[in-house]
Amino acid sequence: MKLLRCSLLLFFFLSSYSPLSAENTEGDGEFFVGFAGSAVFPYDPKRPSDAGGAGGDFKAGAGFSAAFGYSFKEGFSTEMEWGYQKAAVGGPSVNLSQGFNSGSTGSEVSARIPIGIGIDGDIKTQSLMGNVYYRYPKWKVSPYAGFGLGSFFHDGVINSTVTLETVLPDFLTGLVDSPPPGSGNTSDPLSLMTTVTYDDTRFAYQIMAGLSARVSRRMEFRFGYRFRSSRGQPIDSDQIEGGVRFHL
Repeated sequence: MKLLRCSLLLFFFLSSYSPLSAENTEGDGEFFVGFAGSAVFPYDPKRPSDAGGAGGDFKAGAGFSAAFGYSFKEGFSTEMEWGYQKAAVGGPSVNLSQGFNSGSTGSEVSARIPIGIGIDGDIKTQSLMGNVYYRYPKWKVSPYAGFGLGSFFHDGVINSTVTLETVLPDFLTGLVDSPPPGSGNTSDPLSLMTTVTYDDTRFAYQIMAGLSARVSRRMEFRFGYRFRSSRGQPIDSDQIEGGVRFHL
């Protein structure tokens, strides 16, 4: 994630000196409406880097937003933004096989019972943010940076499935009914699925940076990077976004 952020910031810095950046197309202060779509890469910042497949992972998702604001002629702009994003949670089945020993009359027999856990679901997040942007210099193509505060409204459903492969240890096969021929002493697995609903509201902040292209008096395209975080929750995200502003 750090490499992605550094690469994007370097790209935005170098692009700000593009030969396309040559003319001021902005007038005085004006209202605008904006729309954007994004690729969302959520992650848990508290999860150890060596956790591997132990547990669920957030998967890439998508989001979009709409905003209404005011652009000042000095290069600042403020807006109220509503956003929505959705990301899946999943992971490979984790093998938690348990072993035990059984000893009698000086002999000891060991066996293992395979246990697997699978995780899947999704988390939807709506947001209401107040943002401040600064764009400089006011050329046709120029860099911008922004910061926002507000609230995230999380809503999710997570399913966890525990599967017990009921394998009979060899020393028990004589104590129970014989399984069908060819079954390999294995009966159908036992599965238990638990569904957890997640509904929470949290204070949140976001940081934005990118390039703005003012293609006409009324239209402006934007391409950028956004980092989002909600206090007290292990759900941060890196986002690559593209959008448009219509100046009124």
